[in-house]
Amino acid sequence: MPPRWMIASLFACVTLAGGLLRAAGPQVRLEMADGSSMTGSLESIDADAVRIVTDGAERPVPSAAIRRLVRLQDPAQARPAPVTVTTTAGARINGDDFSWTGDAATVMRGEERLELPIGLVRMVAWRRPEDGVDEPAWLKTLPEQPESDLVIVGGGAASECVACAITGVSAASVTVVLDGETIPVKRGKVAGLLWLRPEQPPAGRIDVATAAGRLAVADVVWSVKGGLV
Repeated sequence: MPPRWMIASLFACVTLAGGLLRAAGPQVRLEMADGSSMTGSLESIDADAVRIVTDGAERPVPSAAIRRLVRLQDPAQARPAPVTVTTTAGARINGDDFSWTGDAATVMRGEERLELPIGLVRMVAWRRPEDGVDEPAWLKTLPEQPESDLVIVGGGAASECVACAITGVSAASVTVVLDGETIPVKRGKVAGLLWLRPEQPPAGRIDVATAAGRLAVADVVWSVKGGLV
């Protein structure tokens, strides 16, 4: 499980980036466990209920009866981010770029910088113009059980997975060790990175998607006045 400080940093990134749950009174759709749904203006979320304003009246809906809460015109469905970082716990962090030096990896998003231990980073995927809104095609070519770190070179049908040891990532290059030789690979040639790491169970059972990424958490508390906790 990621350490508590990492989860706090991720939520700070979501809030500062103007993510899904920061907007005041967003329009949402509640998809219920019985197959029905309702729409309204979101007022608050707590452990017991989601409160929305529908037909001019505030209505508490028991959390246990809700299967999914979706913000209408969800910003997470907007133009895909230039880079997506996936952690060993399955969290996905969107950003403008990624770098790694020493023990700390950094995801850049506008003026914000989110640092996390490199040991928690499992995959980095840079998006290319030819990818459009779809997932990069090379994701489907990854082996189910890789035996080493992988650098994905090229893109689309021409991509190639190169087995190596990844040792650094900068704006100019990705440094790898291949057959005992340290080699800098130009960043422009690299479409993605995959580290050989054991996957960890997610931090919780609730899946939260925002423009800044996707997180698995144990509890979500939100209100129009207080924002995300």
